[in-house]
Amino acid sequence: MFFTGFCINFTVLTHTIFEVICMNSNFSPAILFGTMLRENSEAARFYDGCTMEQRQAILCQLQSISTPEEMRSFVAHLPSAAT
Repeated sequence: MFFTGFCINFTVLTHTIFEVICMNSNFSPAILFGTMLRENSEAARFYDGCTMEQRQAILCQLQSISTPEEMRSFVAHLPSAAT
């Protein structure tokens, strides 16, 4: 069997890490938190300035977050949690 005039069209789809994580219904809160923290420089600076005890308290809250949208809101409001 011979193929002539054969052409395959490959489309490359690019997704952000966040989009890929959101596609997975069993997203890992810790991985999603880290990804969103990298995308939010203000929240990242706040987290970097936390003590180990403060970081542990923040990480313990991740288990109660059930959707990527809730995680995005959590990260966005992280710096205001100290005020």
